[in-house]
Parts: sequence; C-alpha cells; structure tokens
Amino acid sequence: METSDGEFEVPNEALESTLGIAPSGLEFCFDRRGFLTRHFDEDNFVLDRLKMGISLESLHDSLLQYFNILKNSLVELINQDYADFVNLSTNLFGLEKIIDSLESPLVHVKESVLAVLDDIQNTKKEFQHNLEERKLLREKKELIHSLLTVAACTTRLQKWLTQGPPNHVEKDTANTGLLSYSVVEESSSAFFHSATSWDNQASNIVQEEQRIDRVAQEYTKLQYFTRKCGDHPCIKELKPAIQVITASLHEQLEARLCSGLDLCHELCDARQSGKGFTLEQQTAGVKSASAALRQVLSTYLSIDKLSDAALLYRKHSLQAKLNQIFSSCPELSSNGADSMTAASELRSRYALALDILDSECLLFKQFVFKRTHKSYEPLSEFDPLVDGFFPETVQVLFEQLPEIFSAGNPERFFELYTASIEFLDGIELRTDSLKQVQKLRQHPSYSAFLGKWSLPVYFQLRFQKSTQILLEALRTPWKEAESGSFGCSLNVTETVLDQITWCWSEKVYLPSLRHRFWKLTLQLLNAFVYAIKSAQPPVDEQAQNDLFGIKSLFALLTDGHLVLRWISGGHLEEFVLRNFPSTAIGLKTVHSGDLEKVQSTPVWLTGCLEDSMDQLRSALECVKANVCTSFQESMKSLILQVQDLPRKYRRTSRAWPTSPSNYMLSINNKLSTLAEEVTIAITRSGSDSSEDLQSEFKTLFEDLVLKTTQMYQAQTDDLIASVKKVEDSLRRLRVARSGSTVTTAAQSDDDKIRHQVHLDTTAYAKHLETLSLLSEAGRQTCLSALSPNAVTQAGCPAGSL
Repeated sequence: METSDGEFEVPNEALESTLGIAPSGLEFCFDRRGFLTRHFDEDNFVLDRLKMGISLESLHDSLLQYFNILKNSLVELINQDYADFVNLSTNLFGLEKIIDSLESPLVHVKESVLAVLDDIQNTKKEFQHNLEERKLLREKKELIHSLLTVAACTTRLQKWLTQGPPNHVEKDTANTGLLSYSVVEESSSAFFHSATSWDNQASNIVQEEQRIDRVAQEYTKLQYFTRKCGDHPCIKELKPAIQVITASLHEQLEARLCSGLDLCHELCDARQSGKGFTLEQQTAGVKSASAALRQVLSTYLSIDKLSDAALLYRKHSLQAKLNQIFSSCPELSSNGADSMTAASELRSRYALALDILDSECLLFKQFVFKRTHKSYEPLSEFDPLVDGFFPETVQVLFEQLPEIFSAGNPERFFELYTASIEFLDGIELRTDSLKQVQKLRQHPSYSAFLGKWSLPVYFQLRFQKSTQILLEALRTPWKEAESGSFGCSLNVTETVLDQITWCWSEKVYLPSLRHRFWKLTLQLLNAFVYAIKSAQPPVDEQAQNDLFGIKSLFALLTDGHLVLRWISGGHLEEFVLRNFPSTAIGLKTVHSGDLEKVQSTPVWLTGCLEDSMDQLRSALECVKANVCTSFQESMKSLILQVQDLPRKYRRTSRAWPTSPSNYMLSINNKLSTLAEEVTIAITRSGSDSSEDLQSEFKTLFEDLVLKTTQMYQAQTDDLIASVKKVEDSLRRLRVARSGSTVTTAAQSDDDKIRHQVHLDTTAYAKHLETLSLLSEAGRQTCLSALSPNAVTQAGCPAGSL
C-alpha cells in the first residue's frame, strides 16, 4: 500500500509477522519499522541514532544481531518451503493415470451433449421456418380477403351510387342504399301544404337515412381495407373506380348538405316572417329538416370528413353574406374618411356579421344539436362558430378590406383595432363553454387575424411622437411651464408627465401593448432623471439676478418632488392596472379569482416603481449638491473681499471704521434673496405638498447659510492670523532697531482691520437673526461657527467698541 507521500506501507499483519522473528526480551537501539519504508535513507538513519546519543559501536552491534536473526529466519523459511515442495511432489505421483481414466467418459458426455444441442437447433430452425410460412400464408389470406372485400365494396358502392331509388322501403332491401335527394330538393312551398305532406317527407327521409348509413358504412369499410392492402396491383387497378366513388359520394353529400342547409334557412325565415302555418305544420317541418341535416352531418362524421363539411358550410351559407357585408367602401380605405367615421362604419358591419352568427347558432341549436345539459352530442364536433363563421369572416376581411390593417395612421389604426377587438369579444361572448373559447383561440385564423394588425408599427409611431416631444423639451430644460395642468414649474417636467398620461390615455393605449407602453413610461422617467442629474444651472444673460441659476434649480427640485408625489400617490400604478381584467382579449378567461388578484399591486410593478423613485431621489440629491455648489460659487467672490481689508486700511490714513463693509451688505442681501427664493419654492409646491418637502427646503437653506458662515469664518480667521503675524513682525523689528520696548499708537492700522472684521461679523450675526427660515437650532449652529476673535478680541480699545 502506497501512502500520499510516496512511501510503501506494509499492512499491520505483515508487519507483525516480520517483527516477531527476534527472541523475546531482545531489544535494539533502533526502530525496525524504519527498514520497511520504501525510501529508507542510510545516512539519515545513522545521523538520527547519533543525535539520540547512541554510539557507532552500539549501533553496529545491534545491526549485526538483527542481521544474524534475519539470516537465520530466511534459512528456516527456505528449508520449510523445500519440505513442502517435496511433499507436494510425492502426493502428485500417479495423478496422470487418474486423469486419463476420467477423460474418456467426459469426452463421451461432451459429444452427446453437442449432438443433442445440434438436434435442438435444427428443430428450432425448422419450427421457425414453418411459423414464417404460416405467417406468410395468413398474410396472403388476409390480403386476398381484403382484396375481395375492396372489390365487393367497390361493386356495391358503384351500384348504390348509380342506381335510382326504389319507391318503397320493402322493395329488395339488398338493392337499396341509393342516395336520393328528391326530398330535400323540392321547393319550400311544397312543404307547407298540409301535415300529411310532412309525414310523407318524414317517411322518405327515414328511407334516405337508412341508405346513407349503409353507404357511409360501406365507404368507411372500403377505405379501411384499401389502406390495409397498401400498393397492391389490384388496388392500383381499382383506384380509378375508388376515386370515382369518392367523388360521387362527396358530390351527393355536398348536394344533400346544401339542400339541408337551405331547407333549414327557409324554415327559419318562414317562422320569422310569421306566415300562417299551423303548429302541426311547423313541428313536422322542423322534424323533417332536422333529420335531413343531422343525417348528412352524421355521414360526414362517420367518414371522418367534418372538415370538408365545414368548408362547404362556409362557402354555401356564409361566404356570400359576409362578402356583401364586408364589401370595400371609401370610408374604410386608407385615404378615406376620418378615424371615427371609419370605426363607426366597421362597427356597423361587425354588428351585421354578429347578427348572422346569432342566426346561424340558433339554426344549429334548433335543427342539429339535440343534447340536454351535460349530455354528449356527437355532432357537436361540427362547430359552426369556430370552424365556419370565424375563419370565413377573417378570410373575407383579408380579401375585401385589407386596408383596415394598415398602421400608417395611428389614430385610425387605434379606432379600427379597438372595434375589431370588441368584435372578437362579441364572438367569445357567444361561445358555449371555456373549451370552445380555447378552441377558438387556438384556431389558425385567430392568430392570423391578430397577427395581421401591425401593433409594433403602431407603437413605434406613438414612441417616435412621444420621444420627439420630449427631446424638444429637453433642448430648453429651464423653460417655464405654460399650461400648469400638473402644477409644474418647468416645461420639461410637465412634458414628461403629459407624455406618460398621454401614452396611457384611452385613445392611445392598447392592452396588447401593455409591456411596451410600460417600457416607454420607464424610459420617460429615466430621461427625466438623466435631465435632472445632468442639469447645469442657467446663467442670467442680463446679469440682473446672480441667483437666477439657483432659482431654476429650486424649480427643478420642486418638480422632482412633485413627480415623486405623483408616483407614490398611485397615479402611475392606476394607469397600469386600469381595467386590467376587462381589457384582456376574451372575457371568458376572467373569473372572480382573477379580479381579486388584480386588486393587489403585482410585485414586479411595485419593484419597478420603487426603483424609479430611488433613482429620482438620487437625482434630487444631485440637484441639492448643485444648488450648494452654485451658491458657494456666487458667495465666494464676496467672501474673498475680506482679504482686501489690509489694503484698505494699511498706510491709507483712513478713519476709524464705524459701519460694516459693502461686501458684507452684499452677502446679507444675497442671504435675504436666497430666503425669498426658498419661500417662493415652498409656496410654489402648493398646499398639498408634504411636510417633508418643506422641511427639506428649510434644511437646505440652513445648510447653505452654515456653509456660507463657515466660508466667511475661514477667511476672517486667515485675515486675523495674517494681521497678527504682520503686527508681531513689525514689533520685533522696532525692538531690534531701538533696543527697547516700543509703544504703539492707540489706533493702529491693524486695529482698524480687526475692528472692521468685528463690525462685519456683528452685522452678519444680526442679519442671521432676521432670517425667519432659520430654525433656532440652525441659527445657534451658525453663530457658534463664528470665531469669538472676530467679535470680542478685535484688539482695539474698549472705548472704541
């Protein structure tokens, strides 16, 4: 066994066996386990023994003893193995004779077994061959039987489909089965003479039902055995006859179906027109027409050709009517009337089409579908709505009115698309079950009809219009709002909210494009956020108001909070969730459970709104930082005038200062102007603005005043320190020149400078008391930021203060 470090490790049992060769009580000065490792190092072994204090002589003696023990053990082992070998050789003597005596019987048994296996294999092959022959024979018999059946069916069908109908059911029933359509081909006027005529017609229809059943069964049988025979030459010979039979059967079935449909329509028209027919006549007529139509549909069902019946029904009963309803007209052309007129015209035509659908559904319920509640009706597989009316209507629309699907005029497209969706909802309202709704929606015509409307093109046109308006507003971000419909100060904010409201308005928004309009809404909000972050304060070109940029930033800050309140107030959420259930295509899918789900805001919508508001809050922080930077820049030039005081008083023989400097008056005026702008911004936000917004403006104002105070104090500290250094330097120079202490004048230039700083600081502190927007805590913070040196330690005589 090899360990992870590459050494060879002997199992414990083998190790014990090697260690037990030494006499008991004999001990060595080394560990014998070390010799069993694969990478035994002699030098290290000797060095380890020397480090342990074992002398070379002792080590030599121990190794020699161990060597002798190993040598003796090896000799004993060899002797033992040799003895075992000798014993084995002795025991194997005579074994060859025993083996030879057993070989002959075993060979004989082997040959017998092989012979038996050969017999079994031969028998198996023969049996399999017989089975294959029987299988082929059985298949040939089945093929012959199928060919005979096909020939017999072909002969019978040719006879039944070409022979005239017998006069009575009792005549030679073997030759009956002819499809006669004289009953359904008679004019409708002959059906209303008397109840006896209806009885006669009913009797004839019973005969026709029997014949058509036999023909259908025989034709189904023919088709089955024809497929079973495959490409047999006999089938190829009979194929022309089979094709003739198929064509003849389909032709007669089509004639019978058309006649049955016409008869049912005539009966419905007669009943609606109120002709003077007795109840007995009406009952007999309905019974006869219903039997005829059900019989032919049952035949189509039995031969698996209901799709052909649906196509014939569309062509015979619906195509002409729908072509007349949806005929082309100037109002529905791309260059025709206005949007509302076109939509009104299309709705009126859809209403006429739905009237046809109602009459057709009523006809089939009266004459075809005879099921009761929860009972199975085989003929219900024939769906006049899904397989007949709707695909035919879609095809007629594609052929007759293709221009209604054009998205070149988005207003016209919206009206026509909305009218068409209402038409779809009207169709789904006329379905009998949710299963029928699902079948309708899975129909190729349904997806083709919805796919014909160029919704992406419509949205792209709306998107381009919205983005163009927004880009135009972003070119002049500081333009004031005009309409004031949202209470905004800037036109860009009003444009963003107006476009969001516009894209969710009733004349623009389409439920099928909810995800796209939601994406457009987020893009509009992101554009507004980007405009806020990248907004640079404007410059007053006439230089009449140096706080013009800050005033605009206040307006942007107010608008940003207005948008936040607008979103958090649920206006945007209301747009997205408005009419959520009813706007879905197909009202059959909406249940009370769905309405309860819509009541709560979806998680994805809440997440998007929170993310948008977080981005907007972050952008507003950038605006506040921009306000601070802009105000500090405007105050910087005034505050730096503090450093001009030495030039004003040093060596100028100016009088002792008695009033604040002009720059301090300008600073106080700017603070007053800033307070007025903040008050205007709070007032502009409206009475419905939150207390948080007002508190935020006041906090921002306090921060601006505090930073101004700190900037002013930093300049005065530098000035006082500089004056002190100059004064000390001049004093030391005078002392050095005169050799004694020099007394200074009562009012030196440096004293004038310090006193001017004192007057300016006092005026600044008094002005802070007049700012009503400053809270008491904010005012105390600003006053504490003013250095006492500027007020009480001006270095001037007490009487001058």
